[in-house]
Amino acid sequence: MADAHALLNLDLKGMRDAVDAWEAIATKLSNHAESFQESVVGPLRKKSRWSGEDADEAARTCGRVKQDIDAVAAEAAALSSYLNGIVSAEGDGLNFGNLTDHREEAVALRERAAEKGLTVQADGQVGGVFFEDPAKPSTGQDGADSGADAIERDLKAVMKKVNSLDEEVRDGLEVAFGTEDNFRTEDRDRVEEDQAGLKDIWTDLKLQGVQMYLNMRGWDEAADMLDHFQKGKGGEYEIDADKLLDDLPKFQQDLDGTLEDVRQRPDGAFSTEWQSSSADHNAEDAGNRNWYYALNNFQYRVVGEKNGDELTYHVEVQKDYDWGLPSEHRRDLEYWGAPVFEQADIARLVYVGKAEDYDVTGRTETRTE
Repeated sequence: MADAHALLNLDLKGMRDAVDAWEAIATKLSNHAESFQESVVGPLRKKSRWSGEDADEAARTCGRVKQDIDAVAAEAAALSSYLNGIVSAEGDGLNFGNLTDHREEAVALRERAAEKGLTVQADGQVGGVFFEDPAKPSTGQDGADSGADAIERDLKAVMKKVNSLDEEVRDGLEVAFGTEDNFRTEDRDRVEEDQAGLKDIWTDLKLQGVQMYLNMRGWDEAADMLDHFQKGKGGEYEIDADKLLDDLPKFQQDLDGTLEDVRQRPDGAFSTEWQSSSADHNAEDAGNRNWYYALNNFQYRVVGEKNGDELTYHVEVQKDYDWGLPSEHRRDLEYWGAPVFEQADIARLVYVGKAEDYDVTGRTETRTE
């Protein structure tokens, strides 16, 4: 529970310093990664001074080291941005506002209370001995009580937001830093056969249970894609992009916007940049649920030809099917609000050779508008 006194006396300078510090760390790591690439990885790959199998292995190993440095740099940069959203009104990227605004609102409410001779308690209650200001019209005791109720209600509303923000930060920082033995960077190629422990086997079994549930609900694509991951088939998995488009109104809306931009182009062949779309996680219809659990978000581009008012085109879709790591800021899977298991535990199945990430692709039929 938030402490009103702690909120009112909160010194945000320390958090702002942390934002700047993590940003500086990210910059230093990125510079080190570039230097390592230039002085070590590049020469090894060019084989200018060393060749053979050992040289190839050294190049691969150092390449992965560089990839790890890049991933940790991205982690530090994302953490700086995340903390900035918590503390700064400029960031405000979280669902429950930011501490700067909440503290200012709490201070304003305390000043309102003080004008009425009231005090703010740590639990958010507002009360105290009422006094009349001779320079103001008399309100009487009832007026004071009424004002106290309104201030207390508003202050507790602020404290509720701070409580929610506190929970968000607690969960977010655990995702950012990871937990014991689950931090991995983007390098997924270090497979250790027969290294799976009991926890890995238990994770695998729970995922099989998730598959059964997805099938039972009729979310076939979500179930099949999870099965493809667990069986370690890898490679490419082709989805029905026409079905994806038909099932997701949000995707249709995003595509309409892209086509509107295409119509402004000169005639001729075109290929748009890759853009992002997603299922609507708040929608309860089967189509959205199915693709939310199968893909959540994905990328698409439009390829075709424009002749006057006529567009002939198809839509291409792509997605990396992998499960989250702390360095990717993925939080735990939840069921009815209760954590089921960490995404990092699922990602570890790839590391121990019990599953494999893969590429999702798809292409719609050619359409003419």
